[in-house]
Amino acid sequence: MTDTNICAFVDAQGFYINGKFVVRECAIVSEKLQLCQEFNPNFKWNDLSDADKSNVKYCTKYHGLTLNPKDLYLIPNSNKIEDYLKSFYTLLATDEKPYFAVKNDQFKQLLIDFNIPHCDLNKRNIPAIKQLERDFRTTWICSHHMLSRNRYFKCAYRKCLIIWKYFCYFSGESQYLKETTLKNETTSN
Repeated sequence: MTDTNICAFVDAQGFYINGKFVVRECAIVSEKLQLCQEFNPNFKWNDLSDADKSNVKYCTKYHGLTLNPKDLYLIPNSNKIEDYLKSFYTLLATDEKPYFAVKNDQFKQLLIDFNIPHCDLNKRNIPAIKQLERDFRTTWICSHHMLSRNRYFKCAYRKCLIIWKYFCYFSGESQYLKETTLKNETTSN
């Protein structure tokens, strides 16, 4: 498998509830599309065990996502994540690019469970996400996270875009990123 076999970079943030990883945010980034979808775990706080409440509190401090979205209008339930991922895999995968790339063990397990071909980036020699964020000077978060000036939150969308930038820039496959980066660097001076 080479870098050119990757059809998209995928990531998710979520919670462990009842011993299962529940997706709250899912990002997919490829040359064809870039999107981040919020999901509704559809759990009531009072119905959670003490251990699950503790996990949700910890994860909220880590990634800045509340248990359930503030606005439920048109937000799919987390239990629809398999259909969601399979539909985008069908849309993006080709014979030449049959793999979703993932750098997240919990999310990788979902891809395995759903029989979606994937490439485990944790087994590849790429820099850590924090290093890539420093290299690309990127710390923003998408709109699904709580706002906080004093916290650094993990964001699935930012992570996918940074990994995509890294692969495009260093693989030489996509001239778009190099041209865009150079154009932005020359216009900002």
